Amino acid sequence: MTPLKILIVDDEAIIRKGIERILEDEPVTLLFASNGNEGLTMAQLNKPDLILADLHMPEMTGIEMIAMMKTHGIHIKTIIMTAFDREFDDDIAAWRNSDGTDLPIMRKPVDAASILAIVKENMR
Repeated sequence: MTPLKILIVDDEAIIRKGIERILEDEPVTLLFASNGNEGLTMAQLNKPDLILADLHMPEMTGIEMIAMMKTHGIHIKTIIMTAFDREFDDDIAAWRNSDGTDLPIMRKPVDAASILAIVKENMR
């Protein structure tokens, strides 16, 4: 079985490292980016199977990154992670309504069980 390739896009190194530790025993290949611009480049170059992206980042938000991916014809399942309670709900709703694409949200702090469940679901 080919390992699941996951791109983690978050401006907080502690979040990236935490997810890496959670998944260290799983059959996955992890890629990392610290902002949406880097995430877009990594998605283009590496074609991950799944992206876990922070919503609010410097340079380019998670929503903007997903929009740019779509513009470039890159369609990768992306799950948004956010600590913002409801601040970006209008942006998320607008994205969902723009083309009917589902945009799953995980509220931070994310727990190990949620991360593992998402990974196992995407291994099928």
